[in-house]
Amino acid sequence: MEVYHIGYEAVHFRDGTSYSSIENSRIHNTGKTGAGFGEGVYVGSSEGASYNQNTHYNTIRNVIFGPNITAEHIDIKERSMGTLVENCIFYGEGISGANYADSFIDVKGNGAIIRNNTAYQNGNSFIVDAFQLHEIVPGWGIDNEFSNNTLYLTDPSVYVIGAYNNTSATAHQNTRSLAGNMYRGNVTVTYD
Repeated sequence: MEVYHIGYEAVHFRDGTSYSSIENSRIHNTGKTGAGFGEGVYVGSSEGASYNQNTHYNTIRNVIFGPNITAEHIDIKERSMGTLVENCIFYGEGISGANYADSFIDVKGNGAIIRNNTAYQNGNSFIVDAFQLHEIVPGWGIDNEFSNNTLYLTDPSVYVIGAYNNTSATAHQNTRSLAGNMYRGNVTVTYD
């Protein structure tokens, strides 16, 4: 499917939606009425929301994100487990910086697998990290994996992965061009 010209987020897995997928799709031009809420795919719900937050083992595969997604391309919320993101393409034009929208993917859940994706900063100065991890709820934002991702980052100060607070991740064979910052925070790099 193609989703575009949406007021807020384009696709939302919520209220306990698990073992579901979006594949072979394109998402662009979101956040038309609220830039800070214009996520491409939103997995789960924020802490305190009335929806069932247990949105587990959902898949985002072969999706082209952008241009003009105004918030994160993918936001994986606290209490979401096992989200798989693979073979996606991210175009950074349009990420707005509003409401902390400063990365392609923001992971607040556990056990996400982010692999074989390609992202282009395209000169967007609002992007701080390609991928971020945040702890919103204690015990969440941990055990996430980032492997074989290719990042074209036009600013060498942008990190490939930024792990904040008590979050954790492993990183394996991620590459970036131009040369620059790779990892900050609790990121374990593996080479096998």
